[in-house]
Amino acid sequence: MKKIISGITIIIMATICFSVTAFAATTYTSSLAFQGEHTGAKRDYTGSDMYWSGTTYTEGQLSHMPTTFSVSLYRKKFIGSTLIGTVSLPRVGTHNVPWTNVGSGKYYFYYVKARDGSNVVSDAITTRMK
Repeated sequence: MKKIISGITIIIMATICFSVTAFAATTYTSSLAFQGEHTGAKRDYTGSDMYWSGTTYTEGQLSHMPTTFSVSLYRKKFIGSTLIGTVSLPRVGTHNVPWTNVGSGKYYFYYVKARDGSNVVSDAITTRMK
């Protein structure tokens, strides 16, 4: 009887852990500071829709410099990566960018701006999949 109860307890605990993991949103928060190009960390996400959000500003920008940067979402594959999409954003402002129906997997963000001597900076970029 003890073995049956122990087995049932293990099955129940495993089911609860799987359910929480399978339906929980995956969220990461990190700072950002780059000149030119920057590749973010490759991270595992669970869910279907990816969201990138944060408030960015510049350091060292002069008035005649470009005012945008781009953020690209890539899905990491066993060999190589697949571009999901790219958006162009103002260097200064609050941004919320969705990529829908991308599915669970390992993803990273790639940032590009002109090499003009300024930095695009953010104290907290949040990437989330739900």
